[in-house]
Amino acid sequence: MAFVIKRQNGEEFKEGWTSFNQTESEVSPEVTSIGYMPLILALAHKLDTLNTVVLQCRHVAQKLEQHHVVVTVD
Repeated sequence: MAFVIKRQNGEEFKEGWTSFNQTESEVSPEVTSIGYMPLILALAHKLDTLNTVVLQCRHVAQKLEQHHVVVTVD
């Protein structure tokens, strides 16, 4: 809400949300990385396939000592 109000009032945040967030935030975000899992040659709509994907992601996250994993599928 602060971003919207400051932007409407013509203050210095004409660049956008990212610039505003970087200047105003006092918290440094966690370092993240993006990686691709190997393809699983199985039917995507099968519960076993989905379970395998989740278990693989969980296994990799534990090995890398990550607390969060974001999974996107196509």
